[in-house]
Amino acid sequence: MDEIAAAQVPGETDDRSRYYDYWLAALEKIVAVKGLVAASELAARKEEWDRAARETPHGQPFALPRR
Repeated sequence: MDEIAAAQVPGETDDRSRYYDYWLAALEKIVAVKGLVAASELAARKEEWDRAARETPHGQPFALPRR
């Protein structure tokens, strides 16, 4: 719970609409602290997911580049 609270923007009203964003930020921090994935690799993968989400027609599965 502390990680989620720390992810919130100071002064932001907690209306629970961004809970997933806070949870994801907390998970990314844990992954980084434990050294499970390099920060550059995590950033690259996030960009790939974002690009796939923007470019994939609604209702179709995402296609991510193979590694």
